[in-house]
Amino acid sequence: AWLVWLLRIALLQPTGRSGSLGAATHCVITGLETAGWIPAGDADAEMLIQRVSSRAVCCFAKEPFMVVIPEISKMERQLLDSLECLSFHCHGGIRSIVFQGPPPQRAWSYVYEYLMPAFARRMLRDEPQWALPPKHGPLNGCRSVFARTARVCAAARVKERLFLFVLREDDHEIWGVPGGAVARGPNGDRSFLDTARREWDEEVPCNAWADSVDVRHRLLLAVSKLNSSKWVSSMNLKEPDLSTKGGVSCTAWIFLAAREAFFLESEWHSSGRRLFDIREPEHEDVFYKCDAREDLCKIHTHGAHLMEHTAGTWLELDFASGWLKAPLPGVRLRADVAMLLQSRPAEVWHFFAGLPAIDLERDGVCGIPQYSYPVLLSTVGVREKLAVYRAMYPKLGPVAATRLLRTSLTSKDGAPYDAELVQRCLECGAEATEHFCGKSVLYWALVHPATCGPVAQWAAIQLSRAGARMGRHEVKAIGARLEKEEDQDRADDWRSLASGRPPNPRPSLGRRRSSSDSTVSTPAEGKGSEKGAGSSAPRLDGSQRSVRR
Repeated sequence: AWLVWLLRIALLQPTGRSGSLGAATHCVITGLETAGWIPAGDADAEMLIQRVSSRAVCCFAKEPFMVVIPEISKMERQLLDSLECLSFHCHGGIRSIVFQGPPPQRAWSYVYEYLMPAFARRMLRDEPQWALPPKHGPLNGCRSVFARTARVCAAARVKERLFLFVLREDDHEIWGVPGGAVARGPNGDRSFLDTARREWDEEVPCNAWADSVDVRHRLLLAVSKLNSSKWVSSMNLKEPDLSTKGGVSCTAWIFLAAREAFFLESEWHSSGRRLFDIREPEHEDVFYKCDAREDLCKIHTHGAHLMEHTAGTWLELDFASGWLKAPLPGVRLRADVAMLLQSRPAEVWHFFAGLPAIDLERDGVCGIPQYSYPVLLSTVGVREKLAVYRAMYPKLGPVAATRLLRTSLTSKDGAPYDAELVQRCLECGAEATEHFCGKSVLYWALVHPATCGPVAQWAAIQLSRAGARMGRHEVKAIGARLEKEEDQDRADDWRSLASGRPPNPRPSLGRRRSSSDSTVSTPAEGKGSEKGAGSSAPRLDGSQRSVRR
């Protein structure tokens, strides 16, 4: 239904020639346009819309949303191209991409093997600025890699001390730096600096970018990462010449000098020994992640502001070691931020050394007391979560490991668990047959409400291999997971697990090719619209086409 609606709206947009399909002016679409529910006035155009939508196969209903349309004709390709003119409040857009591949499958393996590579090739052909040569990580010195996200690190130097600004994710109490996905719509970003500016203004709305940081002092650092091919994320790209064992990803880290006024306004001691309040923007409708779905929809329909954070603070960086300290206890930081700084990249340290110093004596401030609380680590943002847990729990005995396993899987704090934590506990001798409140830890791993299906599945596989028994309660819990599973490969693994046979690693799809063409349609990248849609359909000449929103 959404594809039919979008195609009708696209046909109604003004074009260069009367009645023609193709590029249109960039009109912001809100989702409230009733014309999308009315059949197109042109009977031939409506028939074309219905023919395309009837063959559409949603291969990926997460981020990015991808739909594949097989056997596409020239006119159908022109129709799908018309979607690229649409703009949205999220600043994302839609891409229609031709690619070659086998018939569409509702599986991440299909997205990873065919759809994401086709999308990356199309984007870099049209906008090559989104490829960066990695300067840090396992791909340091390799060719440029397609990057989809940016992180913003505001830094301040006070004499010989270094400070970094961080924000608190209110839904799970984890701290990190501002940032997010690039929004590549017609009204979206044109550079990584644009992404950084937009993300800052969205996440720190009452402290404007221009008033908070000085772009004359900045550093762009491309950080690479190697991933498992099973990591379900549109940042995970198949690049066989760079990694033969899995996918790769690249993030643009943008370091900037914080302006003196912003630092003094937001620093813990300068602001009266309290967290910095992230205030709501004035004269805008504001909603929070905990609000009702119908209210959150107004972010897209009315351009309302989503408040992602309510608090910020500064962390002090030890220049010699790269370790961080906080002005208050209990700060748990994303591990990707902490591990990047602990590796002390030469370019970043050179940038820090050249920052203009903030003169507190001139501002009447006596000095900033030392930050004395160690920063704790969260595994959010890192691939090697197991290495983090091994560092966090280096000497865990069987009894303590069993207790940690039970606590992690039965906690009601609203935070998901990591399968790597389960793996670490089992490494240390935790009992996979442990019970809590009459149910096995395997059961609690399966029914954990905050943990997504792929993580719960991998944890359940490890517990089963370690001796956990599959009873009727566990089978019922797997059935509930299976009802919500959209990926064909994972659905097969759930069935295998329920039968008492933990699945083996699944082989790659390989390089099978089809003589047919396909089109993929996906929703645009951008805040609130990172969940996209892609569709792939074979064309008459043997190529495929895809659209990404």
